[in-house]
Amino acid sequence: MLKLRPECSATGLKRLPLLRYLKTLSVGLFLAAAGALLAFGPRDFGRPPAPAGFTEITYWEKWTGNEAAQMQIIVDDFNRSVGCEKKIYVKCLTISNIEERTLAATAAGVPPDVAGLTDEQIAQFAALDALEPLDDLDLAAHGITRESYKPVCWDGCVFDGRLWALPSTPASVALHYNRRILQENAPALRAAGFDPDRIPTLLVDFDRFAQVLDKRDADGTILRAGYLAMEPGWFINFMPYWFGASCFNDANGKFTLTDSGVVSTFQWIRDYSVRFTPDAIARFQSGASGVNSTQNPFLTGAVAMEQQGCWTANFVEDLAPAMNRWQRFLDEEPGLIAAGIADRDRRWRRFEDEIGAELRPLSAEQKRAELSQKIAAESEQGSQRRRANYEWGAAAFPSATAGLTDATYTGFDALTIPRGARHKIEAFEFIAYVNRQDVTEKLNMMHCKISPLRVVSDNFMNRHPNPYIGVFEQLAASPNSHGVPRCPIWPEVVAEMNGTTQKIVLLEEEPARALAEAQQRLQARLDQFNARQAKRRSDPADESSP
Repeated sequence: MLKLRPECSATGLKRLPLLRYLKTLSVGLFLAAAGALLAFGPRDFGRPPAPAGFTEITYWEKWTGNEAAQMQIIVDDFNRSVGCEKKIYVKCLTISNIEERTLAATAAGVPPDVAGLTDEQIAQFAALDALEPLDDLDLAAHGITRESYKPVCWDGCVFDGRLWALPSTPASVALHYNRRILQENAPALRAAGFDPDRIPTLLVDFDRFAQVLDKRDADGTILRAGYLAMEPGWFINFMPYWFGASCFNDANGKFTLTDSGVVSTFQWIRDYSVRFTPDAIARFQSGASGVNSTQNPFLTGAVAMEQQGCWTANFVEDLAPAMNRWQRFLDEEPGLIAAGIADRDRRWRRFEDEIGAELRPLSAEQKRAELSQKIAAESEQGSQRRRANYEWGAAAFPSATAGLTDATYTGFDALTIPRGARHKIEAFEFIAYVNRQDVTEKLNMMHCKISPLRVVSDNFMNRHPNPYIGVFEQLAASPNSHGVPRCPIWPEVVAEMNGTTQKIVLLEEEPARALAEAQQRLQARLDQFNARQAKRRSDPADESSP
C-alpha cells in the first residue's frame, strides 16, 4: 500500500495518523480508493489550464449534472474577477466517492487544494488530521465571523474547538404537502376535526390528519399514503430532533440512543409499520422509484405528505412541472369539466399531459429561461400569489413535544482544504469568495437551497425558485435547528443505524432493545477510535501501533 515516511515531507508526521487509520479501518478500501484515484483520476471535462503566471487551484467536487454545471458558473465568475485580480485560477473537477478518494489522496501526499465534502464528514476528517484548520487563515480580512452565519451552519464546521470548513449549499428540512389532495379530502378532514388548510403542529394530531388521507384496497394494498415515516426515510437518524432529543451528546462524546426521546422516536416510526404492515409498505415502495424520477411517490400523489429538503422545488419543476402551475389548472378546470371529464383525477392527469407537451420540446436552457420568467412574473404578484400557483406547500414538520417549535435538521455541503494542500492561501481565497453574500445567494438559488448567512437579500427571498424559501430560512435560523452530531465516526453510525432501523420497521425487534444494542456497539467503536487517535498523537513515530 502507499506509505509515507516522516522524512519525505514537512507534513509527513501529521499524516501518519491518517495512514494508520486507513490501514486499521480497511486496507482494501484504501487500496481501492488509491487505485481508482491513480487509474481513473477526476474528470475536468476539458477545462483550459491556468493562464501563465497564475496559481492553479485544484477543486474536487462531488456534484454532477445541473449542480456541477451551476457550481462551474461560480468558478468561472471567480476566475474572471477575484482570481484574475489575484492571479488565482480554480480548476473544478467532478469526481465520485469524494470522501474515500480525498482521504486516499491526502494520505498519499497529493491532495486537492479544495475538497467539497459534506457536513457528515467534517468531524471524521478533522479527527484524522486530514484537513487544514481554517482559523489559522485570515478570516477577519474576508469578513468571516460566526456572527455572520446561521449558528447551525457555522457550528457544524467546528470540531474540537477549531474551524475546519465553511458551508457552500445548506438545506433545512420541512413537511411538504399536496394541496390538491388536501382540498379533495377537505370534507373528511373537517369531519375528523381538522382544518384542511392548516397542518397540525403536534405530531400526535398530524398522524391522525395523515390517516384521513390514506387509501387502501380491501387486501391492504396502499393506494395512497397520507404519510409514511420511511418515505423517503433520509432523515431518520435526525428524527429525534423533533422529539427534543438527539442520538449523540456532543458535550461528553456519548451516544444517547437509550434516552426516552430517542426511543419514542423509533417507537413512532415502528407505529407506521404496525398501521400499514411491513409487507404492504414493501409492496408500495417496490412500485415507486427514487426521488429523481417521475415516479417519485410525492410527485405522483401516491404520498400526500413527506419530509424533505428545500431543494424539492427543483425536482418538482424538472419532473412534474404541472405541480408548479396549480392556479392555471384551477383556471382551466371548468373547460375540462365542460369537455366531459367528470373525474377530477382524470382532469389533473389531462392537465399534466398538456404541460408536458408544452415543455418537453424545450432545451434545458429554454426551460430555465421559461422558469426564470415565471418566477419573475410571480414575484411581481407577491409571495402569496406565488404560492397560489403551486399545487404543493411546505410547513414546519410537526413536533412531538408541545412548545418545541420550528424544529428541523439543517445539513450542508462544505468546502475544505485537505491536509498538505500546496496552495492554502489561494484555496481560501476561493472558499471565502463562495461565502460572500452575493455569491452564496447566487449559488444557492441555482441549487434551490437556503443561505448559510444570517442576513439574506430581498432578491433572494423574492426570486428564489422555491416560493416557500422563507419557511426553510426560518427553520434553519431557529434555536431548534440542529445539524450532524460532531461524532468522528458518524459514517459508521449511519451504517449501524440503517441496520437497526430496518429491524425496527420490519417489526423484528422492539425499539428499546434494538437501540440499546446499537448504542453498546457504537460506543465501543467510538471509544476504540478515540483511544487509537490519542495513542497516535502521543507517539506519532511509532508505526507499529494498531
